[in-house]
Amino acid sequence: MKKFWRDDDGTFAVIAGLLLPVLIAGAVLATEVGNWAYRHEQMQGAADAAALSAVISKLANASTSATTAQGQAVAAASGFVQGVDGVTVVVNSPPSSGPNASRTDAVEVIIQRSYVPSLAKFISNNSVTVRARAVARHVTGGGACVLSLDNNANKAVELQGSAVVTLNGCNAATNSSSASGLYAWGSSSLTVAKAVSAGGIVGDDRINASSGLVRGSTALADPYASLSYPTYNSSTAQAFPANGTIYPGVWTGPIQGAITMSPGIYYVDAGTFTLNGSGSIYGRGVTIVLANITGALKPNNNPAIINGNSPVDLTAPTDGPTAGIVLFGDRSMKTNLTINGGSTQNWGGAIYMPGVDLTFVGGASGTTGCTQIVTKTVSFSGTSNLSLNCGGTAVKPITNQTAELVE
Repeated sequence: MKKFWRDDDGTFAVIAGLLLPVLIAGAVLATEVGNWAYRHEQMQGAADAAALSAVISKLANASTSATTAQGQAVAAASGFVQGVDGVTVVVNSPPSSGPNASRTDAVEVIIQRSYVPSLAKFISNNSVTVRARAVARHVTGGGACVLSLDNNANKAVELQGSAVVTLNGCNAATNSSSASGLYAWGSSSLTVAKAVSAGGIVGDDRINASSGLVRGSTALADPYASLSYPTYNSSTAQAFPANGTIYPGVWTGPIQGAITMSPGIYYVDAGTFTLNGSGSIYGRGVTIVLANITGALKPNNNPAIINGNSPVDLTAPTDGPTAGIVLFGDRSMKTNLTINGGSTQNWGGAIYMPGVDLTFVGGASGTTGCTQIVTKTVSFSGTSNLSLNCGGTAVKPITNQTAELVE
């Protein structure tokens, strides 16, 4: 009997037998927890995608029910269908809690489902609730003061040679999908808040963008696409006087003296209009509409409509059909134009010429001015210093509305 009690043969087997159920239970539980973590990861991805999509739907002025339906549809596409297999997909705007609870531009998506253990049910039959939450909101991209509208052009926004362009606190953007949509070469430099291209950007080392470079962006909407100007009677055209104050109407020929424009819309013949060294223009609440009134403008003849360092001090109307636009190129005008600007020129408003390939040879609105360029393409040379301080004007912002996850 004593020998039996002293015999330790098989002790390990006894201990192993006692511990084996514990080890198996631990392994099963670890596997189960891993499954729950995997399901949570899938659920979180679905919640993130649903929140972003719902915000974009809300941005398009969707109703509350439509925003909810959009969020739930995106969640369903990831396998989480509202009301099926115990899944709940709740869409709230504003969010029900958190730091964005007061924001009406934010959307919260909460996905929840209870799972009964599949492997560990011999340990516990209690269900485990897996929950994922995401909050997204609208983000408005910074305003652009330069926008090229062409969708395919190479060098749609170009900085030539030794061009020095400073866009104070605003963006340069192109809708061109070309790999060289925004192109800086030679010894040129661009200082800008953000450089944005629907395609590519060439010349990164010549661009100082405080908020970075963006490639492959969505195209920005033409802010003036819906605007048009009243019809005009070309038979009433008259030549610009040598000097003096003029009034809205149809005008032809060069400006060679000091001209003050009374408020209103001026239809100017693009084929014969130039502003040369001794000429100057001053006006408040003025839009100059460039149109091929006499037929003298031929495609791609690249007239220089502003020459030398001719003084220009114009501001756009704050109301009416051309509100915000100081220089309006007729939409049917498909040509090249050159503005030889300088430090004595202030274009207070939008230079809007959607069919024109514009060469902008220097110009200044300083750090407090309001100048916006929206053309088919734009090529800079010389020195330009532009700003978009347009408070109190009718200049329309050029922004991209996007969504981002914030919780």
